[in-house]
Amino acid sequence: MLTAPPGQSSSALEIVFETPSLAPMPLQVSATVVAVKTILARYRQLQSYAPNL
Repeated sequence: MLTAPPGQSSSALEIVFETPSLAPMPLQVSATVVAVKTILARYRQLQSYAPNL
């Protein structure tokens, strides 16, 4: 789960993603890397499109 730091009054973004625990570890790592890279890319697009949301 990716969330804002505990002291921050409002969270700009909250993301929950899970990887199947029965999948082999290399696939879990690959899936997590792809997910985080995709999340960051999409978040940058969102911020450039609508920075005041």
